[in-house]
This record gives sequence, structure tokens and C-alpha cells, in this order.
Amino acid sequence: MASKANKTSFKPGNPGGPGRPPRETESEYLEAVVGAVPLARWRKVILRAVADAEKGDPRARDFLARFLLPKDPGVDPIEALLRSLEK
Repeated sequence: MASKANKTSFKPGNPGGPGRPPRETESEYLEAVVGAVPLARWRKVILRAVADAEKGDPRARDFLARFLLPKDPGVDPIEALLRSLEK
């Protein structure tokens, strides 16, 4: 029986997909997004998400959690949030 690695690997000579874009391209896209959404407008988006989350909207909670909660599973999210608010 062939190993799983042999079944899922690219064939010899095939490098796979194009890979991630160069850093310059990422920077250009980020600048375009930041330019299209000024900080005052972004604040309105966040305030709406908070209001929707308080009403029980699970998508709004998930959206806010991606920004507010630590990505490290070993960190207590409530403690991390409280620490960030103290700064």
C-alpha cells in the first residue's frame, strides 16, 4: 500500500500552485483597503458589529472575536482581553 504522502504530493517536476504573492503585492492590496476604509468609517463598522453581537448575532461575535481574542489556544481569552483593555 502506498503511503499517504505519495498520494497527495505533487508529481516530480510540478512545483504546485503559484504560491503566495510577493510582499510588495500584499502591501499594495493592504494600502488599497486602508485607503478605501478610513478609520472613522471602520469605527462605525466595529460599533455596528458590537451592537449586533450584543443582540445575539453569532456572525458579529465571530467577527469581533477574530480581532479581540488571542490566537494562542494556551491563553485564557478573557484574561488576554482584560489585559489589552488595561493598556
